[in-house]
This record gives sequence, structure tokens and C-alpha cells, in this order.
Amino acid sequence: MFRRKKNTLQENFRDAIWPKMGWLRVIRYYGLRIYRLNDSPYAIAAGLASGVAVSFTPFIGLHLIFAALLARLLNGSIIASLIGTLFGNPWTLPLIWYMTYKLGMLILGSHVPEPLPVQFDFTSIFTQPQRFLIPMIIGGIPTGVIAWAATFFFTRRLIKGLQHQRARLRARGRLREMKRRDKIRKKQKELADEILKHPEDTE
Repeated sequence: MFRRKKNTLQENFRDAIWPKMGWLRVIRYYGLRIYRLNDSPYAIAAGLASGVAVSFTPFIGLHLIFAALLARLLNGSIIASLIGTLFGNPWTLPLIWYMTYKLGMLILGSHVPEPLPVQFDFTSIFTQPQRFLIPMIIGGIPTGVIAWAATFFFTRRLIKGLQHQRARLRARGRLREMKRRDKIRKKQKELADEILKHPEDTE
């Protein structure tokens, strides 16, 4: 029995930056996952928005947990919330960190925030909490709220339309199936009537 070869750290990092299937297929795949959820438009939108909002916090390793808890608190879809955390990816996180840091420093009263160091990375957030972590948390709150509201209202409207369209397609499918069955029954009845009219043909 062959064992699956484990990916190296370099391969995992490369897949995070650019998945093997490509970002377009990844987005399409998770879009279909959301489309096929049987929850209400509110639950799906609240869940997805929770995942997106949590992406604006600097706690990367806890995004999935925080998103699920927030979705549960808002009666949203936990599955949708986990998908929503994909908003925080290697392409968007640098911009999110920069934006939340700058906004946090402005809220704290620094009109000229210190520039991020050239060697700034994820570990810098927690090794220097006073300088980075606290401003990013404070800046992440309003940006997360705005992101939640924007994602929620857009997604709820989109899901409503998609579910309405899916319901119409299903209704049309059921109608076609009913017509097909009625046509079969009609042919069977005509055949039975023909046999009754000419029983000698069946002997």
C-alpha cells in the first residue's frame, strides 16, 4: 500500500499563494458550495460575513474558531463562515494588516502612524504587541464591522435571487416530469382502449 507523500513547507507555502487548481477554480468551487447550502439567505449571508469580518483580526491561527463562534452567535451558517475566512489569504492579508494598523494608530491618537518596518512579518505582531497587535485589533474592529455589513447585504440579496431561480428551475423540472408521465399514461390508456375495441387482434 502506497503512502501519500507529505508536502514540504515550501510546497505548502506555494499552494497557499497559488493553489494547484488556480484561484479561479478555487473561487468557483467554494461558490458552488455556498450555492448548494440549504440554509436560509440570512444564515448563509451572516455566516459568510462572519468569516470575512474575522479576517480583519490579526489572530490568523484562530480565524476559523472565531468565525464559527460569531456565526453561531448570529444564527448563521458555520460552513459559510469557514468559507468566508478564505478572504484572509496571502494576497489580501498584507493589505489588511497595513490598513488595520494605520487606522488603529489614528484611533489611538497618532496622526502620523509609524511606518511598518521592512522586515515586518506575522511574528512581529505578537513579539511587539504594544506597537502592532493592539493598534491592529483596534483598527480591525470598525473595518471588520463594515466588511461584515457589506458582505451580509450583498450576499443575502444574491442568495435570495439564486434560491428563487433554483426553485423556479425545480418547479419547471417537476412540471416537465408531470407532463411526461401524463403523456405516458395517455398512450397507455389509448393502447388499452384499442385492445378492448379489437380483442381478436390480441389472440
